[in-house]
Amino acid sequence: MTTVAKCVYDDFLAPTPLRSARVIIEGRSLYVNPGWLAEFSSFFAAMFFGKNVGEELTLGSEVSYDHFIELLRVVCYCPTRKPITISNVIVVLKMAHYFGMKPVIEKCEDVIVRQANTLDRVKLFQIACAVAEHDRYSPTMTLLIDKLSAMKREELSKLRFSQVPGDVVADVFAAKMKRREMKRKKWCCLL
Repeated sequence: MTTVAKCVYDDFLAPTPLRSARVIIEGRSLYVNPGWLAEFSSFFAAMFFGKNVGEELTLGSEVSYDHFIELLRVVCYCPTRKPITISNVIVVLKMAHYFGMKPVIEKCEDVIVRQANTLDRVKLFQIACAVAEHDRYSPTMTLLIDKLSAMKREELSKLRFSQVPGDVVADVFAAKMKRREMKRKKWCCLL
């Protein structure tokens, strides 16, 4: 006998009195609360309450249907908010940056900072790539670069640095060299 867990999060497929705005993504319709999204995002404020307000909003191909649903589940009560976790933080962070949702970006960075010590090297690298896309100079990025630079050279060589902007690679190796220099000076002082 198999059991199927019921999803506790809404799919946003049906309009409600509060979710009256239709958003079309990849040819599929979702219904959202325009006021709620406008509270988080200047993008949605302009789209739903600006000069060129329409009946519906069509998002371009750069926004995936599944990623937008994930963002909605994190931002909206459906009937509860989905937590931002390490497993969804990359998707939520990218969507939050795309729509200019500063409070959501801050929550994502908080999750990353709190969980940084528990991340395996691959997940740490993936998150660093996502953060670097939007805010290379954030304190969160500094923490991630520090964690990456603490890895052994063999571990670093297994990561796909070709997918990362050159500046970030340079930052990781500069931090690694600085770390090595500090260790060397520490040993020199002890002798």
